[in-house]
Amino acid sequence: MRHYEIVLLVHPDQSEQLPAMIERYSGMVTKGGGTVHRSEDWGRRQLAYTIQRLHKAHYYLLNIECDQETIDEIIDAFRFNDAILRHLLLSVDKAYTEDSPLKKDDDDSDKKVSKEDVKAVEEKEAAAKKEAEEATQEDASDDEAEEETEEQES
Repeated sequence: MRHYEIVLLVHPDQSEQLPAMIERYSGMVTKGGGTVHRSEDWGRRQLAYTIQRLHKAHYYLLNIECDQETIDEIIDAFRFNDAILRHLLLSVDKAYTEDSPLKKDDDDSDKKVSKEDVKAVEEKEAAAKKEAEEATQEDASDDEAEEETEEQES
């Protein structure tokens, strides 16, 4: 059996039906003797170009291991499902089970910044601004001292 990575773009109005669709496709894989290694919901994202007059789609990733007959059956199911705008099927060397980079980005963006972190950043910015002001004042006083010495020499 070979390993595959499948990315689905689902019509945004059909997002509620996505879990049932994924369950159906996962069932097709397991029925054919394969396994689902990773299943990630990437959520609704902006499309690079319009597809069927849509600017957004719901993205979903599947990493599976199955035979060619099952893949053919799944691809046919994708073609006859109007809710699936696009699909991408890639053959990969091994089974990937860790979170994908897009999934990790979503997890990082969900984290909220604490008030303490905001205060620490503001304090650092204030200290840097104060140091910059002091440095410009020192430069100005150095320039005045040089001008006075030049006037005294002449």
